[in-house]
Amino acid sequence: MRQLVFLGPGRVEWQEAAEPQVGGAFEAIVEPVAVATCDLDVAILRGKFRAFPGPFPLGHEGVAG
Repeated sequence: MRQLVFLGPGRVEWQEAAEPQVGGAFEAIVEPVAVATCDLDVAILRGKFRAFPGPFPLGHEGVAG
């Protein structure tokens, strides 16, 4: 499994990530069927929003099935 990681303004890379695990009765693993970006993603990538310095995995907009 891979994840897209923000390293700093204008810098991202694909990195290997551990397979997800279900940890309890109220958790589930879902498979994304669509993803999108939001204005915050663009601001972070352009270095205009520095509240979250890298590295961290990008992405929070998704639809899963």
